[in-house]
Amino acid sequence: MQEHRPVIMDEQLAINFLFLFLQFGVLLLYFKIKTGKWGQIMDQKMGWGDVVFLVCIALYLPFLSFFAFYVVSLLIILVLTACLPKWRMSTIGIPLAGCQALLFALFLLLEKLKVLDWQTLLMNAINNFVF
Repeated sequence: MQEHRPVIMDEQLAINFLFLFLQFGVLLLYFKIKTGKWGQIMDQKMGWGDVVFLVCIALYLPFLSFFAFYVVSLLIILVLTACLPKWRMSTIGIPLAGCQALLFALFLLLEKLKVLDWQTLLMNAINNFVF
């Protein structure tokens, strides 16, 4: 992998991990503001499965695809949580990493079957949004 990967991957990885660090920082700040104290969010608010899954996806996808998947999957899971009464009333939390993994498997399957092309979809969305 080290010999065959393009240099641009280093930049993509750096951007992905910068985004994750910012995301986790914002999450930590949110819980500080909400509770009034700095606390441990790992194992209480967020599971290690969430972190490991996001790191794996960050290593696999280029930034634009990673960001799009992250946002789309969170929106889908938010809608599911709002629609499923068991998840809304749950004291154990939302299985975020598991749901994102299922969505990623579905998106990857659709892409491999040539039903979905993330690059084209993202470029069309950017062109329509910008112009």
